[in-house]
Amino acid sequence: AGNISCAKQVFHLSTPHHDKVANSKESIKTTMINVMTHMDKMKLQWLALPPIGTGIAGVPVPNFVQGFYEGVSQYIDGNYSTKVKIIDIVVFD
Repeated sequence: AGNISCAKQVFHLSTPHHDKVANSKESIKTTMINVMTHMDKMKLQWLALPPIGTGIAGVPVPNFVQGFYEGVSQYIDGNYSTKVKIIDIVVFD
């Protein structure tokens, strides 16, 4: 993760290559639910992440967006007391 002085925790995520999974959107959705579950266990409130899987793994951006939204929405709908307050998607072009 390098030296990220502003980060309390760093999660390393791995996404399968888009051409190797039947549904990359579902993979992103599951990943987001898992990340938010771990964040709540650790009482973390702020998440910053890139559009996971859209680089080398080749996940189409619309698949990321839909999977991200569905995963976060599903998690929040089932966990009204979540500690997660801010989610930033960080994009470098």
